[in-house]
This record gives sequence, C-alpha cells and structure tokens, in this order.
Amino acid sequence: MQDELLMRHWMANHDRFSTDFHAALELLGSRISRTLRSIRSAYGPALRGTLAGAITLGLWTTVLALATPATTRAEPHQVELALALDGPAELVFA
Repeated sequence: MQDELLMRHWMANHDRFSTDFHAALELLGSRISRTLRSIRSAYGPALRGTLAGAITLGLWTTVLALATPATTRAEPHQVELALALDGPAELVFA
C-alpha cells in the first residue's frame, strides 16, 4: 500500500520536480560561467601559465613513472616475538 502511495505521489509531482531541478541547474550553470568569465578576464595570463606548469608537471610525472623500472617485491621475513616474563608463567598468565 505504501509503495502505491509513493508511486502516485511521484507520478503526480515528477514533472514539477524535473522543471524546478532543470531551472536550478541552468541558474547554477549561468552563474558558474559568469564567474569563470570574470576570473578569466582578470587573471587570464597568470592562469594560463599556471595551467601550463601543471600540465608539464603531470606529463613529467607520467614519463618518470613509465621510465622507472618496477621495484621487486620484498620477500616476507619470518618474525619471531619474544615474551619476557617477570616471574613464573603460572603467575603471569593467571
């Protein structure tokens, strides 16, 4: 019964929700593009240089990662633990 009520409510209000959601996304997109345009006009040359530096760093990192030989797997080592007892074992573990 609850599923049926939920589906009826969804079908009745889905169009309005979709319209409102689409309008909100358009508003957000226009604000983001306006902000990016103002940032680009104010800091354009500096951002281009920073972007070029970031791309160069990414390319060098990729080249070094591909050119560096793979490290060998470390072999597992047997680890032995020692237990120091202060007195007879019967008293320590009691």
